[in-house]
Amino acid sequence: MNTAILKTFNSPYHVLSLKSSRYKGIMRYFAALLIIIPLVFLAFHSFSVFLLSEVLTFMLFPIFLWSYLHTDEITDIKLDTLKVCVMSMMYFSYLMGLTWIMLKIFNPVFKKEYMLIKLGYILLLVILTVSITAIFFYNRYTEKRLIEHREKIKHRKT
Repeated sequence: MNTAILKTFNSPYHVLSLKSSRYKGIMRYFAALLIIIPLVFLAFHSFSVFLLSEVLTFMLFPIFLWSYLHTDEITDIKLDTLKVCVMSMMYFSYLMGLTWIMLKIFNPVFKKEYMLIKLGYILLLVILTVSITAIFFYNRYTEKRLIEHREKIKHRKT
């Protein structure tokens, strides 16, 4: 068995860290996918296709956010929080813009219900964003504490 491959995995957190440059190249395609998926309903003029695109976006957005936070090298919590807030608000504004387009162009029969569904969907995305960001910061804090603890143990042994 090739042990050189196993040496790259320093800890269980290393598998999830995505700090390799090959993952950073994927993020732009992932972001493009998140922008394109909600546009699917424009071509089909179908509310069911629109709801399907929202379900797909709801599943992919947390994965994108988690991966985006892990590919970044910046360790400042304030800056990471600001970046997540700006990125999320831009994406939610984009989704609200698509809502306005759907209301103006397609003129659905149930406008009030459609707006309530959309606002509830965005509220769920906000809750997911806050949860994922908090879990990421806790994960980062735990990694730092584990590294400090290992260093402390090494220092005691010497």
